[in-house]
Amino acid sequence: MPISTKVSRACSPTNRGPQPKSFLLRLTVAVAAVLMLLTPTACRQKGLVCPAGESHVVEVVFDWEAAPNADPEGMTVWFFPITAGGRIWRFDIAGRSGGRVELPSGRYGMIAVNSDLRGATVADLTSYLDAKATARPAGSNPASAMSTGMLFGGKVADLTVDYGGDDGVSTVVCRPDSMAVIYTIDIRNVEGLERMRSASARLGGMARSVTLATGATSSDTCYTVSPLANPTASALSATTSGFGTPASGCNFNLTVEATLTDGKRYARQFDVSDQVRNSRYPRNVYIYIDSITLPATGTPGGGDDDVGLDVGVDGWQQIEIDITTGI
Repeated sequence: MPISTKVSRACSPTNRGPQPKSFLLRLTVAVAAVLMLLTPTACRQKGLVCPAGESHVVEVVFDWEAAPNADPEGMTVWFFPITAGGRIWRFDIAGRSGGRVELPSGRYGMIAVNSDLRGATVADLTSYLDAKATARPAGSNPASAMSTGMLFGGKVADLTVDYGGDDGVSTVVCRPDSMAVIYTIDIRNVEGLERMRSASARLGGMARSVTLATGATSSDTCYTVSPLANPTASALSATTSGFGTPASGCNFNLTVEATLTDGKRYARQFDVSDQVRNSRYPRNVYIYIDSITLPATGTPGGGDDDVGLDVGVDGWQQIEIDITTGI
């Protein structure tokens, strides 16, 4: 809760002549006390909320050795009491370096995540082991999700807050790491791009959420849809992000959906499970598709409500999309 400092102003005496020394001494002491109240020792960062009552200063230091290129706008930190019945404290710290907070004495589990997380929410903040990040829904389909963006998470399982060192400050070092997976989709040697109006890549099979304290992923899955760019005359590419392989271990499917210049929409699905699971860099997965040919315009098949085409056009298959699961 915020610290409120109230200053009472004494009434000015009607006689403005010389004041007794004892009065001036009392006035000097009062002014000094007011200045001390107006200069808090721990709540110097804008936006920090300090608990009332007896509290101790904690210097939170973020060590970015595991994610040296991370540059978050700030970090949100939660302190979960290990002793039953305690209060959960949240602080927003600007920048990536860290800052000072004030906490009541006790033992806590600490979790920190970047505050500029756009495609996911942090939920289940009832305990240290329950807190998780969940991908935001992207539409009415319950299986759809936004690209999560980068999630940097750090934790300290057991932190004791007391009077600290000689200066009364306790220091805790938190080492955030990337908890999201970036998927780069690269489709080469594409024929018929002159017939394409637009295209997208739908990647399905990613975990919906991740537990922040343990890194364990959920069993429920989701998919993201990303526009495919046309970087060269014969290539398509896209980038998306999520929380990696689900606990259920289901397959990863990449569906390329294309709208041609005649207004018809087509789709082709690829099983990319091996590429995802055997990636050399588990947090930066590269998905490569080689040599596909878009169908010719005027090909009989899907209308505006279809997402596929008739069988037999250069390996493309008509795909029935389940409107419930989106897969």
